[in-house]
Amino acid sequence: MQTTAHLQHHGGSATAGEQVEYLLQGLEEGGSDASRAMSAYTLATMCSSHFAPGPAVNGAMTGRFLLRAQGGLTDCICLVETLAPESRDHALVYCMMGFLYFVTLDRENADAVTTDALRTVLHVLQLDDAKHWTLLADVTPSPTAATTPRARMLVKKKKTATTKRTSTTPSDDMQALLRLEPSFRASPNLSLYDIVLGILYNTLLDKAAGHFGAAAPTASSRIIESRKQLLREAHGLDIIARRNLSSISLRVLDQASYLDPLNQAHLVAHTTVLPALFTDLLAASPTTENAEVYLYALRVVINLTHKNDDACAIIANLHGARTLARTFCSVAPRSDFDQVLLLVSALVNCVELDARNRADVWSYPMHLVDHCMAFLTQHGTESAEDVVLRGSMALLLGCLVRDRPTDAKAVRDALPNQSFTLLLASLLAFAKLHAHIGALTPEILATCVQVETELKRVEGDETATSAIQAAVAGPDADVAAIYAKIAAASPPPCASPPQRPPRPSPACQLTPPADAFRLQVHRLQVDDESDDDDLSTRTNKRRRTPKVPANGARRPTPSPTSAMLLDTQSDTGDFTVTELGSRRKRQPVSKRRSRTPTTTVRTPIASSDSSKKQRTSSVLERKARPKKAQPQCLLTVFDFDE
Repeated sequence: MQTTAHLQHHGGSATAGEQVEYLLQGLEEGGSDASRAMSAYTLATMCSSHFAPGPAVNGAMTGRFLLRAQGGLTDCICLVETLAPESRDHALVYCMMGFLYFVTLDRENADAVTTDALRTVLHVLQLDDAKHWTLLADVTPSPTAATTPRARMLVKKKKTATTKRTSTTPSDDMQALLRLEPSFRASPNLSLYDIVLGILYNTLLDKAAGHFGAAAPTASSRIIESRKQLLREAHGLDIIARRNLSSISLRVLDQASYLDPLNQAHLVAHTTVLPALFTDLLAASPTTENAEVYLYALRVVINLTHKNDDACAIIANLHGARTLARTFCSVAPRSDFDQVLLLVSALVNCVELDARNRADVWSYPMHLVDHCMAFLTQHGTESAEDVVLRGSMALLLGCLVRDRPTDAKAVRDALPNQSFTLLLASLLAFAKLHAHIGALTPEILATCVQVETELKRVEGDETATSAIQAAVAGPDADVAAIYAKIAAASPPPCASPPQRPPRPSPACQLTPPADAFRLQVHRLQVDDESDDDDLSTRTNKRRRTPKVPANGARRPTPSPTSAMLLDTQSDTGDFTVTELGSRRKRQPVSKRRSRTPTTTVRTPIASSDSSKKQRTSSVLERKARPKKAQPQCLLTVFDFDE
């Protein structure tokens, strides 16, 4: 919002929007591949944080925001969908993929990438893997320089020292721009394959907080699942696993296999990722140069060995658990928290379900138990990092002594007081911390409870009650709520109940029925003793509603032959008729304290004027005479003189 306000204040929003629209029009079909590549590079510079034009504070956010606000994001996705990379020049495809990489750095823009656009990106990956543009360059003849006769005078002319002008192509400029990104700084040669991997990583990155079963999967999570399926069906996983495993490729494999059993099984059964990792990257100790690559390799191993017997069998054949144990014993627990935690987690996955991996770890000369004991007994602080590391090491030791009574006795003798109390306390704190932060998955809870039960059984405690389950589902409201969400399986999106509007709160007053609204006509009451003209019901206590007459029969319409009757009310109150003439005057009467019910009396109108009586009688006699039939007219029926 600050960036938008800054742009509007300086008047640069309209100019930048027009420039984006102009460059998007230059990307459309009709122009040459070189001009379209140049337009893609210019748009990429606007979306990059390094060469951000304009007065914006954050140029990257401004370029991506303008692209989305001006409707250019939809046009960009449509251009990618209709790219047809097999018939385009390599420079145009290179610049288009670089532009799409910068666009998808924004989370909202990455969610807008359609399935057809992602298919185009995967098609570019397939063409690059098949060396499509390399073969096309070999077949295309290179232009030869034309030889023209030169004049003898020009040949003999003295040459002067001139500087050769160097020109760069849009693909070279795009490569220089991409090298400024942290993801591509370590790449020796930034190829089209690396850019496509960067796009895949941006589109597969899920930052939603609905993991660990604490909430129903969001729309963004379902989009990520469909993209992972498309990556597997389009043979993208096979291509990435077959190529050289770099930092960016391991990132994509980590995101593609995270909480996806189908992709995990595919990578284990149909690719050689695990053998490549344990024979190359994980075989040597981590160094400062390859520390990032080593961590991503461990993350991939953790994803693939999660409840997967085939992956554990492959690692057992490669003696991978022993390799991980050797690396773990050579690293100080307090040196690098991420590296130690990932190593312990990978070892737990390897030895939890495979007996050969447990035996492989116990055969290592430098015993892993001594290294764990040094940390468990010396670092007893209450920081979150120490709680996580102590709990992970307790899980590792508990899995190592499974079905091995001799080793269980050795671990028990090495613990303080020759008891598993320290390990059980570490497991309890580990589970409670994960429950409080909402990261206690059913798998972690089941593993902790199983290890706790086995350790208690070794000590002779056969109680069926689990302290971890009791603590997680205890009286603590926060922990109990988290545990209830985890224990109850979330229904699939299609089976979720329909969303209904919330019911009104009991404290909120409901709308009264229609019959509650009654119109009450109040008559004005004039008090001789007071000048108070307050019309409110609260202060004017003398206001009342006139009563309806008891007889509900309709009064007949008066005719010229009958005397007119007038309803005169014998009221105690406000007004009365004092004169019956052409001009009726209403005068207030004295107020009476007694309140009597209002009665209706019908009295004929009596006039004191004799001339008026005679005229009325003559009119009645004249109207009573028989008349000839003639059309009815209002003038003949009514006498206006009366």
